[in-house]
Amino acid sequence: MFLVIKGGELETARISPEETDITIPEGVTKIGEGAFCVYGTRLESVTLPDGLTDIGERAFWSCRRLKSVAIPGSVRSVGPSAFADCAALESLVLPEGVERIGRYAFSCCGSLKALTLPGSLKAVGAHAFEGCAELKEVHLPDGLRELGRGAFYACWSLEEADLPRDLTVIPASAFYRCPNLKTVRCGGAVTRVAQNAFRECADLSRVDLPEGLVTIGGSAFKDCRSLRDLTLPDSVRAIGVHAFAGCEKIGDLRLPKKLRRIEECAFWGCKELLPDAVPEGVRYIARNAFSGCFRIWDQHVPENFTDRKKPFPPYQKLFSPKVFTKSKVRLSPEGVLTVPEGIEELGTGAVYDCGSLTEAVLPETLKVIGDRAFTGCRGLKRINIPDEVTAIGEKAFAGCSSLREIRLPRSLTRIGDMAFFRTDIPGIVIPPGVSEIGKDVFGLRPAPDIRQDQTEPRTYPGFGIIGTPGSEAERWAEREGIPFCPVD
Repeated sequence: MFLVIKGGELETARISPEETDITIPEGVTKIGEGAFCVYGTRLESVTLPDGLTDIGERAFWSCRRLKSVAIPGSVRSVGPSAFADCAALESLVLPEGVERIGRYAFSCCGSLKALTLPGSLKAVGAHAFEGCAELKEVHLPDGLRELGRGAFYACWSLEEADLPRDLTVIPASAFYRCPNLKTVRCGGAVTRVAQNAFRECADLSRVDLPEGLVTIGGSAFKDCRSLRDLTLPDSVRAIGVHAFAGCEKIGDLRLPKKLRRIEECAFWGCKELLPDAVPEGVRYIARNAFSGCFRIWDQHVPENFTDRKKPFPPYQKLFSPKVFTKSKVRLSPEGVLTVPEGIEELGTGAVYDCGSLTEAVLPETLKVIGDRAFTGCRGLKRINIPDEVTAIGEKAFAGCSSLREIRLPRSLTRIGDMAFFRTDIPGIVIPPGVSEIGKDVFGLRPAPDIRQDQTEPRTYPGFGIIGTPGSEAERWAEREGIPFCPVD
């Protein structure tokens, strides 16, 4: 063994292939940057001397045969990537006195199963234990003030985590992709759960969030598919984009009293979610915030709900009992959709591109069929339009290629552009009260143009309009060159 030591710092070590177990001599106070990463790759055991205070950056980086290392109580700091990629390291005891663990310090130690952290520890750097695939549990000491982003990213076997009492932020990606993580105990000082903190923790069934928590970041619990018991403290004011998206087992949930904002897709795909009424303080719910939450039906939005910069989108009133949205679509095994009584509007894209839909039963309370409500429902053959409907929106039935018959109610006043574009309807009766008919309503293909006189109207064989003489229907048919059959 040949060591270069200057001023107490071990700068370089050259270890012969036969030397697998070494002891660093007394007097060394620092292991320098990359000291063993070139000539120490065959090391299996290292004993560090008393008096050592600092293990430098990449000191034992990629010593892939290193199984054990004895760290003395005099050490205060373990540098960035100091033991990164030590694939054979199975256990690690950091003694009292260690205060800082640098970024990536023990990353990719794929065999590390047991980890003991000291009460003196104050900071754990970013990605410090990333990829420690065999690590099963971690207990962070209460003195820890700083936990870096991705600290335990992709610790595949991690099942249990105790977070320190005084930690205020659970950082971004802290436990991202820890699919076996089942239990997390948070300290009482946490005010923010950052983005992706527990994302894809598929086995996480319960997490206790403390009172005082203010913000839940984007995708913080996304795809935690086993999360069932969730209690949000009343102190929470904002729930971020995709925060709980894909948490399909969350059931009854009381939304926090101080909640102000629910961002886009926050609870997307939470199939069993049934929250209480929206608290009075909520000012903004983004589009698709509750998309795919099939149990939401009769919730209400507070009267003072408003946002000056981003007003609540009217086509996303997911809590309104009067508006039917895509999040509520449930078909019978035969492909029949029954919209419940009390619904007054089919929202934009409510049943968009539902290929298995064959029949729709609409309630007598319905007044508006919104834009693209049934667009692309290629299997739709039967639908009743209730007598109270006044408007059919743009492309409402566009692409419903199996639809051959439809009756329009006398209450109807408006038919939007391309409302029946590319359906199979051969003709239709337009009520006399219709005052507005949009462009290309039926998407008809004219007969081949063999006219000598180009001023003659085009013809549409096999299609006709029935309506009242002098009505907008007659004028529209004349403009479009469609046969019109007058009836009184």
